[in-house]
Amino acid sequence: MTRARNLVALGAAILVVGCNAADGEYAPGCIAYAGNNVRLTDGRFTWDRFTDQIEIGDDGKPVDPFPDFPKGGSYTVEGNKVVMTTDDGESLDAMYLQQIDGQVRLLSEQQNGTWAADGDLDDCALVRQVDE
Repeated sequence: MTRARNLVALGAAILVVGCNAADGEYAPGCIAYAGNNVRLTDGRFTWDRFTDQIEIGDDGKPVDPFPDFPKGGSYTVEGNKVVMTTDDGESLDAMYLQQIDGQVRLLSEQQNGTWAADGDLDDCALVRQVDE
């Protein structure tokens, strides 16, 4: 059953990519106090991180929890795999497009492997936001 579901999901992902539906803004699929936002648009990406925790440095000022973010650069889609390279030439961990329960998800390699193996999906996995 898992193999059949994976083949259907792969077919759906290829269809999604074929329609250039990879473009969009991806945000956590749950109420999150920390996480990632990824925007894919016309072969370019912006990846930002957020948290509600505030750390105060020795100087009494807030410390930037993600000094290397946001990151930006170009991306390509190979099947359902999204390959991102920053403008500085840094290759980032691949992410995977999956259409699950009618929503387009952008999964980390670990999330994608877990979902493919046993159907478990992280509640906060990134989901493409839909304009209302």
